[in-house]
Amino acid sequence: MANKVDLRTRALRTIGWTSEGEVPSDYAAEQADLVIDEAQAFLEGEGIAYWSLGDIPEAAMFGLVDYVAGRLARRLKSGDEAAQYATLVQVGLQNMRRHTSNRSISAPVKSEYF
Repeated sequence: MANKVDLRTRALRTIGWTSEGEVPSDYAAEQADLVIDEAQAFLEGEGIAYWSLGDIPEAAMFGLVDYVAGRLARRLKSGDEAAQYATLVQVGLQNMRRHTSNRSISAPVKSEYF
């Protein structure tokens, strides 16, 4: 399980704001925390986030990091640089939807047999 600090670290690294082991500036950490809180509220409202920020499942982290990184790039990077990360928001959202049972009745459900 991961937590909010892990999410912040991975999102900042995804957009190239920090490198491995580097501590983010107070401003970058504050902006990341704001984006994370906004994202969590949105995802809970959509029925996607079934976790707390202190106990994020690793399976959800892949999509969540992309989603947060894409939104965070808009705050920390300039227009052209931020545009490079715009698709991460949708990719992350799609990946997280795979880990939730919040589907409509008519939506197909993929079955896997082992």
